[in-house]
Amino acid sequence: MTAQPMNRAVWREPVVLAASGLFLLNGLGYAALASRLPELQERYGLSDSQMGFARVGFVVGLTATMFVAPQVVRRIGAARVAPIAAGLYLAGIGLAGTGIGLWATIGWLLVAGTFNALLDIGQNVLAVRLEKVRMAAVSDTRENSLLSPMEGLQAVGGTLGAGFGLVTAGRIPLLQSFVTLAAVGFLGAATVFVILRRFPTSTAPADEGSTGQRYEPVQRKEQTAPLLARIRAAYPSDLRWLTAMSFSALLLEGMLTNWLAILAVHSGASLTSATLALTVFIGSICVGRMAFGPLSRYLDRVWSARISGLLVIVGVAGIVTHSQSGAAALAAASVAAGLGLANLHPFCTGSVGHGVAPGDEEHALGKLNRVAYIGIALEGMLIGALAAVVGLAVAMAAIGLLAILFVVKAPLFTTQDTVLTK
Repeated sequence: MTAQPMNRAVWREPVVLAASGLFLLNGLGYAALASRLPELQERYGLSDSQMGFARVGFVVGLTATMFVAPQVVRRIGAARVAPIAAGLYLAGIGLAGTGIGLWATIGWLLVAGTFNALLDIGQNVLAVRLEKVRMAAVSDTRENSLLSPMEGLQAVGGTLGAGFGLVTAGRIPLLQSFVTLAAVGFLGAATVFVILRRFPTSTAPADEGSTGQRYEPVQRKEQTAPLLARIRAAYPSDLRWLTAMSFSALLLEGMLTNWLAILAVHSGASLTSATLALTVFIGSICVGRMAFGPLSRYLDRVWSARISGLLVIVGVAGIVTHSQSGAAALAAASVAAGLGLANLHPFCTGSVGHGVAPGDEEHALGKLNRVAYIGIALEGMLIGALAAVVGLAVAMAAIGLLAILFVVKAPLFTTQDTVLTK
């Protein structure tokens, strides 16, 4: 198949909408669970540190599967794997949130994390390929012009999930709430699967729709080299930094998604105020990502990353000190943190995804995500352990300082080609 007919086949409105739907479902699931975590914590009688370890099932499933997810997606096809994984991910979240038992919750979170890894790789591969097709067709289109808005739809899903908690918390029992959520998720995933059933598993050749391959795959002969040498070969300097930054962004986003409401309640805020703060935090991530698409041709990604890093630092500081300044300050700080975090992970994903030839996206994004997602894996245990020693507020403030990395290393997001071979 030639590049031009393939591009016409790929770039269809139903295909773009269906791929966007995957991001929406991804965000919906865990945010809905996070919005009801205070209730689950109370039902099981867990401390903050115990609550952090109780979520270990999700992160174990996510991190372990991330080591094989790129190969599964490449073999079966992103358009098939992603919607199936989305339905099973929402089913796992639904069963975990029913509150039928602590070990059942941990087990179903393991299932949810497993399929979330497959969903994440699949949706990002589809998004990057669609963006490459668009960049080949429209000369002034830039990186992240499509990927960031699609990630924004994940935040829309997160906002809906947080809104789910705002409407149901303390009103509708956990069992009925999460069975309904699982059913809605399965229906949405089935619809996406039907639309994507004929989506091509690869895009145009490297010279059409791609900025070119920017880092070399690891050669088989390098497997006999020392471990450190193999790591350096697999992760050149710029790719190491992008991976570390993606790790930090996911750690920060997970920390605020999972602990913002809990911290607020423990600091004296009402359950309504706490879930409202979580809702506006995720909503701000949504606004920041959706806005970057149409504004991408006017914004410099370097300065966007620097300003975003500073906003995260200010936002986290406001969140951990809100008990001294009130509910309005908590909401404002949540907005600042959300806007700051909005495009940090998408910038990393876009830079790496565009750094390889079409057809190699699963491998490249797998290398990024299998390390970056350790940030999600460590978040619950790290915050839980730190909270047991220094308190939850101080623990979150310390992790918030990771945003400095984006201020210092922002030049990696130069709009021109990022050379990942260095």
